[in-house]
Amino acid sequence: MLGMWASVYFALAGRPRWSGWRWRWTGRQLLAITAAPAVLLLTWLGTPAARRRHALAQWCATAGAVLAGIFLPFALLAPRGMYHGMIAYHFNKVARPERDMAVWREALAGNGWLLALALAALGIWLWMRRRHSSPLAPLAGVFVIAHFVFLLAQKRMWAFYFDPLIPACAALGAYPWVVLRARPVAPRWKWAPPVLLAALLAVPLYASVRDYLAHESHYLMAVQPMAEYLAQRAPEGAALFGDSASTPLLALLTGLPVAGNEVDTNVMRFTSGTSPLGSVLDSLRAYPVTYVVGNSYVARGGSGRVWMGVAGLPEFRRLVAGAPFREFHDPRKGTYVIYELSRVPR
Repeated sequence: MLGMWASVYFALAGRPRWSGWRWRWTGRQLLAITAAPAVLLLTWLGTPAARRRHALAQWCATAGAVLAGIFLPFALLAPRGMYHGMIAYHFNKVARPERDMAVWREALAGNGWLLALALAALGIWLWMRRRHSSPLAPLAGVFVIAHFVFLLAQKRMWAFYFDPLIPACAALGAYPWVVLRARPVAPRWKWAPPVLLAALLAVPLYASVRDYLAHESHYLMAVQPMAEYLAQRAPEGAALFGDSASTPLLALLTGLPVAGNEVDTNVMRFTSGTSPLGSVLDSLRAYPVTYVVGNSYVARGGSGRVWMGVAGLPEFRRLVAGAPFREFHDPRKGTYVIYELSRVPR
């Protein structure tokens, strides 16, 4: 976000080359692409008519050279790794509509992003009525709208995807305030705008604090009985493998190694082709017994069990088919299953 808004600052200052140069800080984050239309619009609106095309050319040339400098070495030295790690990784994400809708509900209801869309519309409307004023309002409004379009196109959603909107919302909230302050106001209404603003801010602030406290007051309650179960059963030379959220913690609590040191079993590693799951599972053959950890939850409406992460991949399901297992229920994280595999067959 720092690079994105530094680019905005220099565009406002009428220095398109510096604005494009600051874009280098955003080059590693795909989310930043949503700010490009807004920065280009700002460069156009904030530059005298005679220099607009030249300013846009400067910005595009500088930003393009910077991004080429960032990505070209990787494209030349490791094209396959770059493709799988940066492109296929995102395009092959496994969609989970139920979870993603929960993220949208939380973001829109709990954090006031509906207010952000309203501010975007209000800011653009006010600017259109006051063409002589600063172009910052349409900039922020265009960015908010472009960012929401970007989010709607994603297969998977996380709450932090909404973070870049925060500075834009600040600008959008400030613009109507400036317009109101510029108009004569009766003394009895002098404090109405700040009181209204404080009331609007109280809603997302309360929701954010509430969600933070609720999140920090919970922990993986099933991990202790899982660790005790493993400590009682695991023979000499046994190893752990599976769910990336719980397996490393179980390794720390029990002293058991993680098979093949494969701690990061993020499912997107395997669905993108970055790390073929078959070759990772081959590492399990080095251990006499492997305890494989999976995580699941019951789908809404009781329509069946949904396996999360790597546990939902066909190779994983074939690996544990018929193996003895033990289930551990966690009130927040669903049901964890530990499978006991003797020497993994070829």
